Amino acid sequence: MNAHGIEHIGITVSDLPTAEQFFINALGATTLYHIVPPDRQDKEIGVKVCIP
Repeated sequence: MNAHGIEHIGITVSDLPTAEQFFINALGATTLYHIVPPDRQDKEIGVKVCIP
């Protein structure tokens, strides 16, 4: 079996802003969109998608 690439991965983190900065700084990722709108940051779970 040969792997030709990765479609996506999911990673659970305890500190979302720190994890986001790691992917941006280490992999050159870009935040494409926020699932929870910025004006609703009172939500307990925030989801962001970062693509290197």
